[in-house]
Amino acid sequence: MSSGDNSRAMMGDLSSIEGVWQSRGYGWVFDIQPDGYRRWNVTERTADVADHGVASDFLIGFDRIDRSSPDELSFCVYEEITRYHFTRLSGLPTICLGGGTPATQDPEENFRAFWQQFADHYAFFSQKGVNWQEIHDAQVDRIGPGMSADRLLDVFAEMITPLEDAHVAVVAEERVLKVSKSATLRAFLEREIRIDPYWENRNECNRRICALYDREFLGGAGTKACNDHLLWGEIQPGIGYLAVLGEFGFSDSDFTRRSNDLPRGRRESAEFLHAELAALEPALDRAIGDLSDCRAILVDARINNGGFDVAALAVAGRFADKRRLAFSKAAWNGWSFEPRQEIDVAPAGPRQFTKPTMLLTSALTPSAGEILVLGMMALPHVTRVGESTLGILSDNLYKTLPNGWELSISNELYLAPDGSFYEGCGIPPDVEVPVFGEPDLAKGLRSSLDRAVKIAEAASSA
Repeated sequence: MSSGDNSRAMMGDLSSIEGVWQSRGYGWVFDIQPDGYRRWNVTERTADVADHGVASDFLIGFDRIDRSSPDELSFCVYEEITRYHFTRLSGLPTICLGGGTPATQDPEENFRAFWQQFADHYAFFSQKGVNWQEIHDAQVDRIGPGMSADRLLDVFAEMITPLEDAHVAVVAEERVLKVSKSATLRAFLEREIRIDPYWENRNECNRRICALYDREFLGGAGTKACNDHLLWGEIQPGIGYLAVLGEFGFSDSDFTRRSNDLPRGRRESAEFLHAELAALEPALDRAIGDLSDCRAILVDARINNGGFDVAALAVAGRFADKRRLAFSKAAWNGWSFEPRQEIDVAPAGPRQFTKPTMLLTSALTPSAGEILVLGMMALPHVTRVGESTLGILSDNLYKTLPNGWELSISNELYLAPDGSFYEGCGIPPDVEVPVFGEPDLAKGLRSSLDRAVKIAEAASSA
C-alpha cells in the first residue's frame, strides 16, 4: 500500500499491516491485528496502553499508510502533517506482557518513570544547558514511600523549572504544572481581560480578546467567525486586518467550545480535526475574499493559543504564491534526531493574497502559532513585525505515569529552510516593535499595530 492510497477506502481491516511495530522516536509500540490495534507507551521501566480501538478506529485516526518493505511501516494522523515511521518487531516487548506495568501510587516508582520519560524523549537538554542526570541525583534521596502526592509534584516542579518550556507540563488531577518564560506576560493578559487562569478559560479569553480587537482596531465593524477565533475587516481604507487567535476551536459544537486542549485518542483527534478544518477553510476563504481588494493586509497573531499545525498552514496557504518549503522537522529518539521531514506551504483556497502582508507576533505567539509564522516567513511578500515568538515549536508528546498523571514533553526539532533553530529563543521579527510595553493592554496593542500599518502603507505604495 502506497502513501497515495486512501487507506480508509481501500482497507476493510488491518491484515496488510498486521504485526508489532516500534516507532522511530516517540516511544510507541503498535500492536496491530486485523480487527483492531493497541498503541503502547514503552520505556525500559514502564509500559501502558495509551490508545486502542477496532479496525475502523485506526482507519479513521490514521491515513497515508505506506509499506516500503515487509519490515517498514509509516503513516500520518488523519489530515495532519507528520509522518511516523515504524520498524517491525518479532513480538511485544517483555515489559508489555501481562498488561504492562501495574498502576501504582508509589512515589519511588513514579519518580523513576517521570525521570525516564524525559530522559528518553525530551529533545533540548543540551540546548537548555540542563544535565538531567544531575537533576535526578539531586532529588532522588528526597523520594520515599511515605511521600505525599503534593510533595512529589513539588519535586517534579523543581525538576522541570530549569527547562522554561511551556510545552512541558504535568497534569495531576486538579493541579497543573507549567513553566514558561512568558508567565509574567500571561498573568498581565489575564488581569487585563479578567480571565484566570487562561488555559481553563480559553474560549472565553479569545472571545474577550476578539471583542477588544474589534472595538479598538475595526470600530466594531469587523467580521467574526469560528467561535471568535478569526476577525477581519479594513483597519483603514485599503489596509486589511485578519486576527488569528489560535489554530483550534473553530467548529460549531458544544464540545469544541468547551475544549481547552486537543483530544488524546487518535480517532477522537482525527474527527475533531476534520470538523475544525471544515469550519476553518470556508471562513478563511470568506476573509480573503472580503479583503482581496486591499493594498496590504495585517495578519495579527500576537495573542494566539496554538493548536493544529495543519490549521496554521491552512492560514498561511491563503497567502502563498506557490509551493515553498516552510520548515523541516525531526523526532528525538533518545540519542539523536531521526531524519528530517520537509513540510511545504502551498496555495490554498480559491484565491490567495500575495500583495504586501505584515505578520504581527509577540511572546504570546506559541506552538502552532509559530508554525503559522514559519509558513508565512517562507513567503517573499510577508514582513514580520513585533516581538520574537515564545519558542515552543515542538508538538506535545503525551505520556502517562503509573499513578495516572499526564506528562507533556517537547521531543521534536523544527528548522526553518535556512537551518535556523528557534526552539527556546523564538522566531524574531523583521522589524522589532514593542507589543506589551505599555501598562494598558489595549494601548500597547494599538501602538504596535499603528507601526505595522505605516510599514504596510510604505510597502504597498512602493
